[in-house]
Amino acid sequence: MTSRERIHLAQELHDGIAQDLVGVAYSLDLLIAATNTPAETRVELRTLRFRISALIEKVREEMFNLRSQDSVSLARKIRIVLSTLEGSLRVDEKIEEVDLPEESAQEVFRIATELIRNVVSHSQATILTVELSQNAQSVLLVISDDGIGGINHETYGYGITGVQERVKSIDGFLSWDSNESGTTIRISFPN
Repeated sequence: MTSRERIHLAQELHDGIAQDLVGVAYSLDLLIAATNTPAETRVELRTLRFRISALIEKVREEMFNLRSQDSVSLARKIRIVLSTLEGSLRVDEKIEEVDLPEESAQEVFRIATELIRNVVSHSQATILTVELSQNAQSVLLVISDDGIGGINHETYGYGITGVQERVKSIDGFLSWDSNESGTTIRISFPN
């Protein structure tokens, strides 16, 4: 497959399947949040939402793989995700190249995309800040917004649970501060 064909296929995935899945996810979010949705149904809807998020992630990964035969750095992948948000909110980024094993980099990418997705879907933010840095001992990912705050399992559902599980899988530490002025999530993990 030529480079042009790969790029065309990646664009088709973005404009077609990925957008359709995001639409389904948004509809599920509305049903989950509806006050008249029975508790048992809400549990099932959250399970479906989690599966849709996983599918969206797989499609995005394939889009990245198609766009470049070479390995794309973690910093570049996060910047590509942020570039898709242009117009919906202001994005400030301080993203450094970091040196991580491929498996860890993939987990950090999944964590970052889920947290970014949560900001877009739930926070009502106008500003999103993403920071990625590395020192001799650890890597630090910080995602903050100026939204309504109130991060919890009720509003973020399986997304935040999945993030916690992924952070644990790379021996990381997650903390967050959330109030009416916004939310800041800090994740650190060893090199």
